[in-house]
Order: sequence, then structure tokens, then C-alpha cells
Amino acid sequence: MIECQICGRKLGNLTGKHLTSHNMSAAEYKLQYPGHPVTMPRTQSEETKEKRAASMRGRSHSEETKAKIGAGNKGKTRSQQDIDKWRESYSEFLMENGGSPQKGYKRSQEFKDRMSQIASNRDPKLVQAKVDQMLSVRRGQQMTDAQKVKYSEARLKYIEENPDKVIPKLFNTKPEQEFEQELIKRGITYKKNARLGNRLFDFLVADCAVELDGPYHRNALMHGHKGMSQDERQKILEATQDRDVLKTKLAQNAGYRVFRMDVTNHLPVNWHQLLVDQGWDIF
Repeated sequence: MIECQICGRKLGNLTGKHLTSHNMSAAEYKLQYPGHPVTMPRTQSEETKEKRAASMRGRSHSEETKAKIGAGNKGKTRSQQDIDKWRESYSEFLMENGGSPQKGYKRSQEFKDRMSQIASNRDPKLVQAKVDQMLSVRRGQQMTDAQKVKYSEARLKYIEENPDKVIPKLFNTKPEQEFEQELIKRGITYKKNARLGNRLFDFLVADCAVELDGPYHRNALMHGHKGMSQDERQKILEATQDRDVLKTKLAQNAGYRVFRMDVTNHLPVNWHQLLVDQGWDIF
């Protein structure tokens, strides 16, 4: 039972009718008596929670319902005030619940253990079904040319403005770090992850553009997902290699000579000779 802080009556819930008798709304009551609820907390046994969760698993909206939801949200925009309010609230949530590497907060071991426990308790079949569902939705999706340009510009701008936040696995690999040290050791001026047009190049040294190509540029198995055939993976690889050709032409049209090296986990021992064989004359 809940005790009314105004009249002392004990009720199951402090209804609107009861609060109106005190010339007060529920919101005003909460402000005047913080920490005193107007409704009884809803408690459920673990058994009931599991039953409810089981009844919801696998359920999805009908196409008609999805269309209604989409129509109801179409054209809606959020004010900057709402966005700032959400960001502040989300940052507080992250700080209280273990942090976030994307926000620069280190996650606590307690949070990691909790997430690990949650993941280990998930039904593997349900997890796989969800993964398959997401892949089937994404498969075949294509951006418009305008969307591609907009995405590319935003991505390049972010990388240029936040070099300390780029993913090391993609933009600061071990071979790139080793090549950078070789340039520093020789006192060579360079630009790293430098932009030419709508492309990023690993290094610009004088009139040379140096690209350190990992397995992604030559191994079909690095592409696609486990449900893809070898032919499908090969087509993706060929598309990647076609983009490399266009990237080379872009640099050449801008007056740069392009040098490429195939790398894996480290810079090749004969890296300098590989460059010289392509006409390298910087050092």
C-alpha cells in the first residue's frame, strides 16, 4: 500500500481522482514529495519474467504494422535541444554502466563480466537466427550515388579531424607503423592517411603516394561471409581491385607517382627494394 503524504490515507495507488481532491496533479505530487511513488512498483517472479520473455521470442511485426510505424515516423525531425539532451543522458548512462570505448571511457571489469554472462546465457539458435535475419535484410541493399558521396565525405572528414580515434586495424596497421618509423628515422617529411579527392592514401611522400596493401586487396577469403560461395567472394575481391585501379589513376592525375607493397603482419624485409623496383628515388 502507498501512504498519501497529504492526508495519510493508504491506497493501492494514488489515483488522479484522489490527488485532484487535494488540488494536485501526479506531477506536482512527485515534485513536492520526491521519493514517494504514486503507484505500487510492479514486481514479477523470475518464473513470470521467463514466461513473458519466452512468449515474445521470435515474434515480429506484420508488414501492415511496419508500414504504419514507418508512416507515423516519416518526416519527423528532432530539435537540437532534444539531441543535446539525449547525448547528455546517454553519456551519463555510459558512465554509470561501465563506460564505452567509443566515448573514450574504459569499461570496468565488472561490466565486462556482466556482458559476458549475458552473452553466454543466450540461446545459440536464437543468436544465429538473428544474425541470419540481419544478413538477409542487408543483402542486396544499395545506396544511391548521392548517399555514397555524402557518406564518403562524412567518413573522410571524420578521419581527418579525429586521427586519434581511427581504428588501428584499418588505418594504423603494424606495417604502416613500421614504415612510418623508417621515414622518421631518415628525417623524411610525409603525410599519413592523406586525402586526395575522395580517397585516403596511406602515405604521401614528396610526389609519391605509397599504399601498403594487406590481404584484403588480394585474398577472396577476406571478403563476404561464411554463407557466400567462392565465386561470390571472388567478385567482391575483383570489385575491390577495380577500386584500387581507380585510386591509382586519381593519384596519377593529381601529379603523384603511386607505389604499392603487399604486406601482411609486418613490413617486408626487402621493402626498400620493392619500392626501388617501382622507381622509388626518395632515399
